[in-house]
Amino acid sequence: MGLIFSLILLLGQVPVFSHLGVNDGVAHSDVLDIDQDSQGFLWIATHNGLQRYDGDVLRTFRHTPGDSVGLPGNRIKTICVDSRDRIWAYIHGSGFGYFNGESERFFRMELPGLGTATISDIEEDKSGDIWVATYGEGVFKIENTGIRHYLAEESALAQNDIRDLSRTVSGDIISLSASGIPQRFSSDSIVDLGIDPSLKIQRILPVGEGKYLLCDRDRLYVWGNGKVESVARRKLKFFPSDIISENGNAWISGSAGCEIFDLASGESEVLSVTSPEDIPKEKRLANNRANCLFADRSGMVWVGTSGGGLSFYKPFRHDFRLSPKEGLPNKYISAFAEGKGGKVWVGTRTGLALFDKEKGRFENIDYLTSRISALSKAHISDLLYLPKRNTLWVSSRNLGVFVLAFSEDGKALESDKRILEGRNIIGLCWTENGKVWLTGYTSGVYLADPSGEGLEPLDRKTLPSLALNYCYADSLSGKVWFSTRDKGIFAINAKTRELTDFYGKADGLGADYCWPIVKTAKDTLWVGTIGGGLTRLVFGKSGKPNYKIYHSGNTPEMEDNDIESLAFGKGELWAGGRGLLRFGADGNLIRKYSRKDGLQSESFKIGASLACSDGWFFFGGSEGFNYFHPLDFSENTALPYVGISAIKTDNKQVFPDSVGSYHISPNSRLDIDLKGMCFSDGNRCGIEYRFFGKGDTTWTDLPYKATSFSLRSLDSEITKIQFRAVKRNGVVGPMNSVRLTIDDSPFLVEHRVVIVIFSLIGIVVFIFLFWNKKEAEEYRDQEKAIGLESASRDSDLLDKVRGIALRNVSEGEFGVAQLAEAMAMSQSSLYKKVKAESGQTVVELIRNIRLEKAGEMLTVTALPVGEIANAVGFSDVKYFGRCFRKRFGQSPSEYRQERRRASAK
Repeated sequence: MGLIFSLILLLGQVPVFSHLGVNDGVAHSDVLDIDQDSQGFLWIATHNGLQRYDGDVLRTFRHTPGDSVGLPGNRIKTICVDSRDRIWAYIHGSGFGYFNGESERFFRMELPGLGTATISDIEEDKSGDIWVATYGEGVFKIENTGIRHYLAEESALAQNDIRDLSRTVSGDIISLSASGIPQRFSSDSIVDLGIDPSLKIQRILPVGEGKYLLCDRDRLYVWGNGKVESVARRKLKFFPSDIISENGNAWISGSAGCEIFDLASGESEVLSVTSPEDIPKEKRLANNRANCLFADRSGMVWVGTSGGGLSFYKPFRHDFRLSPKEGLPNKYISAFAEGKGGKVWVGTRTGLALFDKEKGRFENIDYLTSRISALSKAHISDLLYLPKRNTLWVSSRNLGVFVLAFSEDGKALESDKRILEGRNIIGLCWTENGKVWLTGYTSGVYLADPSGEGLEPLDRKTLPSLALNYCYADSLSGKVWFSTRDKGIFAINAKTRELTDFYGKADGLGADYCWPIVKTAKDTLWVGTIGGGLTRLVFGKSGKPNYKIYHSGNTPEMEDNDIESLAFGKGELWAGGRGLLRFGADGNLIRKYSRKDGLQSESFKIGASLACSDGWFFFGGSEGFNYFHPLDFSENTALPYVGISAIKTDNKQVFPDSVGSYHISPNSRLDIDLKGMCFSDGNRCGIEYRFFGKGDTTWTDLPYKATSFSLRSLDSEITKIQFRAVKRNGVVGPMNSVRLTIDDSPFLVEHRVVIVIFSLIGIVVFIFLFWNKKEAEEYRDQEKAIGLESASRDSDLLDKVRGIALRNVSEGEFGVAQLAEAMAMSQSSLYKKVKAESGQTVVELIRNIRLEKAGEMLTVTALPVGEIANAVGFSDVKYFGRCFRKRFGQSPSEYRQERRRASAK
């Protein structure tokens, strides 16, 4: 990680941030502290509750009036997750204690002598004791045997106002007083560190035995061997609030943003809302008031801000640059061509643009569009640039082909020509014998001179299909490959113009509907298909290919089997479909990238891709294009820790006993909810589990993206289940485990005899009553009972559904399957009954219950709309707004305002 940071600074590059704000589910825009537990979950202290983040979902814990076991308040000032995963917290105005994330209970702890003093920091030492720093009452130490209180007047403590605490490499505690005096607690003694008091330290961080990073009001220092070893070259731009170190690099937060230092060179860079100017605003810090810093175990750096929520930096970044909006005729991209000086021509549905990737902006080509007005109406399908002639070929789906010849400097149009006017021309390529090849949908194949003269069609009867898509010139074999919509692919010898190859689905292709073609080696051809994934053809000595198909069945990351764009360069193949797929030279998938990684959208179904001669790639989609260089990418190779979200038996959450074991009945269904922490590169791995005890102990894979599984009829000798992440190459991640005790419920065991006796008595009484009733009366009573039961059952059904849905209203994944399971009904039976009683589908009913709850919260609380959406199970605020308007005929804000006006009257 240190190497990554050093390279960032030395190369003049700076970290770019992603953000989590209130609209993403953060409880409050003010984030005060961050920590991480042993399972990888992040814990976030805000002014509106405590949150747990699993890399995907933010879960919020708040104070509930009348709840004596939950959080006593919501203004969480500082937290510390200890080695037992207890979240120690100071809650402003509501006390101090720890939160148990499994039982969701808060255990308040009184610190004798704290009085009205405020807590400034919490830390755990090597022995597991908890240290609490205060302003006004010194330091408290919480041990198993009791609580110690260190005061300046009763010990060697420098003063009773303590700014913060830190932990040395050996596990001792360092305190820093408000006046800047650092002291070390070791073996019940308090020792001054001997650091020059004239430095007036504001922050201190141990980075080795006897070595510290120090911040005063102006600079960052390295202190070691009893002296200042080095000083940062530039003064700090702000008063420091926090400091972290990552293998030779330091991050400092403060009132004007953050500053990152390369400790080897002394160079630094300010990160703020306005700096650096050369990166987009949305990739800068969310707010300049940076309260806290945290480096998680995967190497990500998190910044808690006031007013901006969370900003985070991934050193394993994917620098997908996005096309600017200004200068782009249409965001629907259909073609690229590398032009003069490395500039890139961009084809869209409504015209042409010229992009300068070094400057990150479009060139002015008014000289071109003003002369050829038809270009602005052309639905461009392909582009071909001939550098020796400085000529650009532009094919379109509606206006034929434009041949544009430019001046030597590329800044003026010397001549233009139109051919095949009105034809739907889809593909262009150029062969070394000096011919341009064109494919027309239903109109066949044409050849022309580079100037556009000498146009001639190939004999349509010799072509396997006229439903042509794409053409690709293979300079290694002298062939031109064509893809079709109904017959696969075929090849024609560029010199003899004879058909040489013809392959379809029956031969081994993934589908007969094919689109892009690219060759990555002398014997290797790749073909993207529609519906059949990606096919690799490796040609043997006999000339016949061996096929390998990549599709969603054997490559789960390929969620969509449509591949419409391919580009090859620097030994890697990139494929566009639903997201981008990156393959190595060996044909193995390296990584899938999605919109979360910075792509313009998930859609790359246009056929637009380009591998530039300088290593840059361009991929177009329905929301503009991305351009990137693989050298700007650094992948996180660490495998995620598999966290356990919940353990349930028969859909009811259970908790461990005093020794950490879960008691499970052998006849119960055991449900385990897992979360592979996606702070790491989670989509490159799967999750597997195994048992310990009687039976098979081999590892079993979970389905791709599965985060939960169920087990039945567990053997009583099973004592533990282990989980871990695993890569395709067999590399495995850290293990997590659950201890089990398979037995009957303690209550049932203890009272089994009593239960049996009462059951027998009940049966005898029932038989006696049954046989002593008159047959006629019994019939009438049963008929009446059936009528009453039928009437009440239908009315009770919706009440029960509403009750279950409301109890799970904050769970976004709660749906038909979970409701049916809770109701002990099949999904089809539940659907029929709900539909008959309410006139709604189950999905509609659950959604409306969520929306009604939201309406209630909008009326009685002042919570932000985004927070309410999250509280009722909507992760997308915009989708929540659309659903709310459809249900109530108003936006959430309008609904709230109307209710407030009504209550005011």
